Amino acid sequence: MKYIRSGSFKRLFSFGRRSTSSLEDSCFNEEDEDKPNYSQVYSLHSQPSQKPIWKCYSFDEIFVATNGFSPGCCIDNGLYLLFPFSPWGSVASLLHDASIPPMEWKVRYKIAVGTAKGLHYLHKGCQRRIIHRDVKASNILLTQDFEPQISDFGLAKWLPTQWSHHSIAPIEGTVGYLAPEYFSHGIVDEKTDVYAFGVLLLELISGRRPVDSSHQSLRTWAKPFLKRGDIEKLIDPRLGSTYDDLEIRLLAFIGSICIRSSTAWRPTMSEVLEIMMNGEIDKERWEMPEKEEQNKEELWDFEDLECEFDDTSSYSTTSLHDYSISTGSS
Repeated sequence: MKYIRSGSFKRLFSFGRRSTSSLEDSCFNEEDEDKPNYSQVYSLHSQPSQKPIWKCYSFDEIFVATNGFSPGCCIDNGLYLLFPFSPWGSVASLLHDASIPPMEWKVRYKIAVGTAKGLHYLHKGCQRRIIHRDVKASNILLTQDFEPQISDFGLAKWLPTQWSHHSIAPIEGTVGYLAPEYFSHGIVDEKTDVYAFGVLLLELISGRRPVDSSHQSLRTWAKPFLKRGDIEKLIDPRLGSTYDDLEIRLLAFIGSICIRSSTAWRPTMSEVLEIMMNGEIDKERWEMPEKEEQNKEELWDFEDLECEFDDTSSYSTTSLHDYSISTGSS
């Protein structure tokens, strides 16, 4: 674990994506029993990419500065979050890598449930409510046994108990996961994360990216199928028939109510977990008045978001399919 990314609230220990044998050799010994098998299904270095713009520290420097990697520490007066090394990388790196076999359904379902529990903890379990603001597949790391860990708290906000929401400028986040009220008005609350979680569920079900190469959002693509109940057409074709039909329909239902334009008709993460744990789809409880749904949809459509997405734009981009956006001034 050799790099610390600087310049934000989050400091995440992880590898840069440099597909060089020297990087692997510098961090693993041949005798290390925990070294992943690179010849197996999931490769840690599937594609070469640019050198990360991260500051490099030696292992000894990090060990001393973190008091032996103790949870919660300060380095150069900054606040750092320490994570165990994630050998499988992020959900996005496994889900969207065409060079490796598709992620199994049981792993996808485990990621969905674990992420829901993590967001519920941020919203309800912490002393002060935390809104992540950038929930996405590339910000969910996977442990050795594919347990999801929410990472990158660079955009996270505290929300005081007495506040129902918070108005924020500039607007920051990742296109495809941005809730309409946040992108349009800068309004942030727990439902901001709920919306992004809904997109993540559709991503796990379909295997599609949140924004495709034609700039169509996953939400826009999926909504007609969800409305008609054609769940089969949402399912990642690479899964074949190797999935649990009840689980996939459950996650599709949860995703459909999480991505609603109306925050009032989106569930909380507590309600999401309740649905998951009970395993029951109560459509009557979550039925939204058709007139209200139409009015909300008229006010917001992702395709109305006209941006030029390319690697030389003023937005902070990480890849063609992962647009990080920042508007306004701080």
